[in-house]
Amino acid sequence: MEDRKTDGVTPPTTPSKATPPSPVSSDRPMGLSSPELIKQLQQPHVLKQVPVSTGLTTVFCGRGRQREREREREKAKRVRRRDVNVTRMRPRKRQCVVISVVLCLLLFVSSLWLPQEVFLSCDQSWRPCLSVYAATREIVHDVTPAPGGDVIRECAGQKFQVSRLLHRLNSALGPASDVLLEPYLLCWEELIKFMESLGPLVGFFTHKVEEKIILLRHLSQEEAAKHRSVPHQPTHNPQSAGPHPAYHSVRSMLEAELQRGVVSFDSQTASGSRTLLRLHRSLLWLQLLLEKLGAEPEGRSMGELCREAYLQVLAPHHPWLLQRAAELVFRAMPERTVFLQLVCVRRQEEAEPVINIIVTAIREIHRRTERELNIRNMLELP
Repeated sequence: MEDRKTDGVTPPTTPSKATPPSPVSSDRPMGLSSPELIKQLQQPHVLKQVPVSTGLTTVFCGRGRQREREREREKAKRVRRRDVNVTRMRPRKRQCVVISVVLCLLLFVSSLWLPQEVFLSCDQSWRPCLSVYAATREIVHDVTPAPGGDVIRECAGQKFQVSRLLHRLNSALGPASDVLLEPYLLCWEELIKFMESLGPLVGFFTHKVEEKIILLRHLSQEEAAKHRSVPHQPTHNPQSAGPHPAYHSVRSMLEAELQRGVVSFDSQTASGSRTLLRLHRSLLWLQLLLEKLGAEPEGRSMGELCREAYLQVLAPHHPWLLQRAAELVFRAMPERTVFLQLVCVRRQEEAEPVINIIVTAIREIHRRTERELNIRNMLELP
């Protein structure tokens, strides 16, 4: 057949088949910037599936970070659960510790007051003894009869004697309404024996009293040593201590410490005046306790009366923790019959005149000391 040619018209060309892309070599992995991958992306057909590679797939799809975030979330959950458990357990642990301590104290207190007819010393008694006090000097028998000797009797077999306490109280009364310091401390030694006779747990109070007695004696001994080493200079001042050292009496000690600037009205100091004030408050507590024992009916326990006197005098000056400890001591106080045995009587009617004599002597000591402290505005020393 003869080919027809048209002038100016180009014969249509048959479209050629698309050349297939060059096969990708699977010998080596393709990178994201490799020419082969870019060439495939430029082709007008669907991309071929790239062979999976572990390293590239993990980084490219982000599955590795997702797993890491999941592990971090699980770890955070475990930490939160542990913190919650610890927070819940702390109050329980504290409660268990408090309950255990209270139970131990109650068991110890209940084991102290078993039936016992004779009062024994710490060396002779089989019971627990908390006393750490040792008298600084030997106690001698009374050389002069004390007032009220017809109603006060010696009680054999016990450490505390009412007659000896009354003798010490009367010996502490100095001239011109003063209180002699050393006999005053001897009175406290007898009162310590009285408190210790009420049970070993009352050593909670006696221990602090013993520390104050030791401090006052130490200050008195230091002052006496200075007084002996310095020759005496005569003075015409009637308010001075005269031939006696500064710690001879309550009045001379308060006046000397004020003049020397030892007493502080703003901060706590180891002065004799501040120590005397603490003993002065404790003496009032014992005075109120004895007054209640003589006036209150027998139906009220000694622990209850002791608590009332404590709340009235000492509790306002003690921290909360010390007040709770004192409450345990009051619960461990013996029956009032133990007090009757201490003063060598059998009935409450027989104890009342003995108590009145002791309270009268203690009240006079307290009145004189109160006056000397009040004159110098020392009743509220910190």
